[in-house]
Amino acid sequence: MLGAFLTGCTTDPLDEMRKKVVQNASKFEKFCEKYSSSLYVGLDVSGSSRDEDLLQSRRSTIRDLLTLTALCGASRELGSNQVRVVAFADSAAGEQVLYKSPLEYKGATANAQLRRTPEALVGAMEKIDRQLKAALQKPPGQTSDVLAQFGEAAEFQAQLSGDPRTRIAILTDGVHTAPPVNLNRQDLDVGEALKLADHLTPPRLKDSEVTVIGIGRTEGAPAPTEYTNVIKSFWAATCTRTGAACSMVTDLSIPDGAQLWE
Repeated sequence: MLGAFLTGCTTDPLDEMRKKVVQNASKFEKFCEKYSSSLYVGLDVSGSSRDEDLLQSRRSTIRDLLTLTALCGASRELGSNQVRVVAFADSAAGEQVLYKSPLEYKGATANAQLRRTPEALVGAMEKIDRQLKAALQKPPGQTSDVLAQFGEAAEFQAQLSGDPRTRIAILTDGVHTAPPVNLNRQDLDVGEALKLADHLTPPRLKDSEVTVIGIGRTEGAPAPTEYTNVIKSFWAATCTRTGAACSMVTDLSIPDGAQLWE
C-alpha cells in the first residue's frame, strides 16, 4: 500500500522516502499523465463514523490520495497541487477544514520535485491530524449531510486556475440522513433509491473524478450487502448527474502502476 511508503522506513525515513520516490518514478509516470492535478477530500465524522479503527482506515486513505496527487504532480513538474480536506457531519456550515493550501514540492526538474514530496506529505498529514483531533471534540450532530460535499467540491473546483481536473473523494458510509433525503432505512430498495436521486439537482462537476469510499462501513459490523448495494445505487445515480466520472467503492484500490511500496 502507498501508506507503507510513509511509515515503513526505519532509518532516516525522509531520506529513504526520497530514494524510493526517484527510483520508482518510471513506474507511475504513465499512470500520472491523466491523473487529476487537484484534490478535494470530504471525511465523514458523523455519529456512525467515529469508530477509532474506521477513522484510522480513512486516515490511511487520505494519506494515499495525497501521495498519489503529489507524486503525479511532481512527475509532471507541476511544483504544487491545490488540496482541500474537510471533516463534515450534519451540515456544510458545520464542517471543519483539515487542510487548505497548496501541497508544494518545487524544484527545477521532475526528480528534484519528487525528492521534495516526502516533506510536503509529512507536513500535510501532521496538520490534518491536528485539525482532525479538534474536529472530533465537537458533537457529531443529529444527521449526516453527505450531499453537501458535492456543493463544497464544486466550489473548490470553481476557485482553481489552470488545469480544472479535480479528484474528489468522499469518505463515508454513505448513509445520508439530512433533509430532503433519508437513506437510513432498511426497507429502502434500489428502485426507490433511484427515484430519490432523480429528484435531486447536484452541482456540475465536469472534469472531475468522484469516488465515494467506504459505503456500508460503519462502527461495528458492516452493513448488509443488499443494503450497501442500495446505497451505492443512490450515490452512483446522484454522482452521474454531476457530469463527473464516478465510482462507488467499499475500500480504495490503488491503481495498477501506482502500487510502488508493497
